[in-house]
Amino acid sequence: QNMFIINNKVCDGMIGLAFQDSFSALNDEIRQQTNNANNDDGANAIFNIFAQNPDVPTFFDMQLSRANDPGDTSSGSFIVGSHVSGFENVSSQPHLPVINPGRWAVPLDQMSVNGKTFQFNQSVVSGVPSGKILVDIDSGFSFPPIPSTAVDFIYSSFPGASLIAKSGTWIVPCNGTTELKFTFGCVTILKHTEIDLLTYKSCSGVDFPMHYLDLTQINTATLTNKGQKVNVTYCSNTFQYGTPSASDGFDANLGDPFMRNAYVSYVHHLW
Repeated sequence: QNMFIINNKVCDGMIGLAFQDSFSALNDEIRQQTNNANNDDGANAIFNIFAQNPDVPTFFDMQLSRANDPGDTSSGSFIVGSHVSGFENVSSQPHLPVINPGRWAVPLDQMSVNGKTFQFNQSVVSGVPSGKILVDIDSGFSFPPIPSTAVDFIYSSFPGASLIAKSGTWIVPCNGTTELKFTFGCVTILKHTEIDLLTYKSCSGVDFPMHYLDLTQINTATLTNKGQKVNVTYCSNTFQYGTPSASDGFDANLGDPFMRNAYVSYVHHLW
C-alpha cells in the first residue's frame, strides 16, 4: 500500500497486479480530480508495464520468502516476463483457469489435514465446478480468510489446541504442527473468452504441503496474575475466520502462507 499526492490531496491505494480492467484507488482519484471518467493514467502497475513494453511476455512470477525460518535464508522474488533461474519449467505445469475476471482466483480441488479431506460447501461464486471452491492467490493477505469450518478443521488437529470462540482465535502450542495440504487439479480449457464461463476437464491434482511455520503466528501479551503483570508468548492461527460472499468473487483467500510454499506464475491470457 502506498501514499500518493494528487493536486495537493493525499490518497492511499494499492499498486495493483490485477487485470487491465481492475484499477486501484489511485485511478479513481485521478478520474475524479480530472473530471474524466475515461482517464486511465492511474491504471494498475502491471497494466502499464505490459503496455509500455509490448515485447515482454504478459506474465509475472512471485515467490515469497519466509523471514522467520532459521533453516532457510532464501529471498523472495518478483519478476516480469521471464522465470527465476531454476523455475523455468513452471510454464509446462498445468494452467489453472481464472473464473472471476477481476481476481487471481482459481478452483481448489481439496484441502486435507493429516490425510483427512475437508468437505467444503458449494462455492458461492457462479461457474465454479461442483466439488471445488474458488480461492484467491493474493500476496496482500498475511492472515488470509477462509471458511470458519475449514479453520477449525485445521487447528483442531493440533494436539493441545484450544479455541476462543468469541474471537475465532485458536491458541496452539508453539512447538506443535499438523500436516496441511492444498490440492489443485489439472484442467483443460475448452473455451476462453472475456464474457463466457470456462469449460474444463479435471485430471489428477498436485499437492502443495504447507510449512509448519506458515500455519501459526507468534504473539506476545502482558497478563495480570494475582496482581502481578506477566509477559507471555503464545501462538495462534494464521488462517482466519472468513465469511464468503459472491460479491468478494472468491470463497477463500490462501494469501501469503500458501505463496511461501509455491512458485506462482500469473499469466494474462487476454491482453
